[in-house]
Amino acid sequence: MEEPRTDRRVRKTKKQLRMALTTLMMEKSVGEITVREIAELADVNRGTFYAHYKDVYDLLTQLEETIFVRLEEISVINSSPDWDQSTYHYLEDVLKLCYDSADVYRALICRNNDMEFQQRLFETLKNQGAGPLLLLRGAGDALHHEGVDELRAEGDPGGDGEAGRRLHHAGRGGPARQLNSRR
Repeated sequence: MEEPRTDRRVRKTKKQLRMALTTLMMEKSVGEITVREIAELADVNRGTFYAHYKDVYDLLTQLEETIFVRLEEISVINSSPDWDQSTYHYLEDVLKLCYDSADVYRALICRNNDMEFQQRLFETLKNQGAGPLLLLRGAGDALHHEGVDELRAEGDPGGDGEAGRRLHHAGRGGPARQLNSRR
């Protein structure tokens, strides 16, 4: 049975709230952020915020869970006996997800150094299609830390941001751009 589509206005409001939260997370810790600040930055009233979320932590938890649900969907969609082809499409979809969720990754990994999120993300990727690739690269922990360092450089005003530029270019005209045409 197919889920009903979310109203366009609701999607827009949730996107505004997400952007407000991640923007504020780049300035301070989650515990210091208030619903009033998020609502003001998103240009919605507090009642609208509470219509969708219980509190700031509920919003953050739902953002994180959306990423992990999407990763699971990507894994299921790209399961195939043809390892080479399914791995390519899996990575393509994961990179698109990273591009689409870059604000969340930057806020959680670069600014707030959320080790629980980082570990869960790494374990999820390791246990899905990226597991064999992580093993090919060597010690998974070394790749994990290298990837986190690259994301931190993107979020660090003094860093060169090379990881973000590569991800940005992958979303413009590269293989990830053709994701929707494949399905």
